[in-house]
Amino acid sequence: MDIALLSLEAVAQQCEEETHKYRARLNTDTRYCYELFRRALQANMQDAFTHIFRVFRPQVERWVRANRLFPITGEPVADPFISDAFLRLYRALHGEQFLRFASLESILRYLQLCTATSILSQLRYLKKSALEVDLNDELKNQHAVTPDREITSKQVWQHVNSLLPDPVDRHLIDLRFRQGLAPAEIMQQFPQEWASTREITVTLQRICRRLYKDEILRGFTGDEISSAEV
Repeated sequence: MDIALLSLEAVAQQCEEETHKYRARLNTDTRYCYELFRRALQANMQDAFTHIFRVFRPQVERWVRANRLFPITGEPVADPFISDAFLRLYRALHGEQFLRFASLESILRYLQLCTATSILSQLRYLKKSALEVDLNDELKNQHAVTPDREITSKQVWQHVNSLLPDPVDRHLIDLRFRQGLAPAEIMQQFPQEWASTREITVTLQRICRRLYKDEILRGFTGDEISSAEV
């Protein structure tokens, strides 16, 4: 069956049924929900996005309420964060940007990231500085996270890697922020990859500028990422 030929209502109905199966831990066919997201985001069909919001709103609300920072926001209901998460998803994935996501799992993982980002952004707006997350700290402490921060750290790293297609860049950011090596130490251990410590520093600055442009990462780190210590 060519799912692309089905009516929007048929795709939405099947997506909802498959979602119920998933929650019941039954075998599911993710093609229908992926097609619904494709129509909503790549094809920019407003009615499809309405269905997306209806079907996946309960899951986003669960993510909001399960987030340890939600009570600190002072919001009595989850609705503002739910709406903001879907808005962030639309801004990041609409049009040709949707092609970066090849599976339903990757889309939902990104939507979960949008949800966490929305809560962090609200805390930053309220100037709760003690809860702001600096890029250096978040990446350097990835191996020392407490259980309630583990998902956030993993999500940050998954997203950072998705933004850096060059494996050399991924290796460098790992050495600097996960392993905590200074540029001189990196140069000493990997002289075959970089010509000088200056090249390493310039490359790190380029990477940080690229990461700063990403709306999702800015939601986690604030504006500090643009001047991260490299």
